[in-house]
Amino acid sequence: MAVVTIKKDFKEIKRKLIEKNVNTIMIIGCGKCAKNSKTGGLEEVKEMKKMLTEEGFKVGNN
Repeated sequence: MAVVTIKKDFKEIKRKLIEKNVNTIMIIGCGKCAKNSKTGGLEEVKEMKKMLTEEGFKVGNN
């Protein structure tokens, strides 16, 4: 059984966060399927954190 993940457009993510009045967010990635699909492994989580931070969102790191 294969798992496929699809990367969401950053503009859509940002729009939803603003719409929901979210200021702080936690980003969670996966070291298996999402990493292999390049949609949510460590590198993609780092990039998302950078983009969100640049847009003024606070990113938690627990």
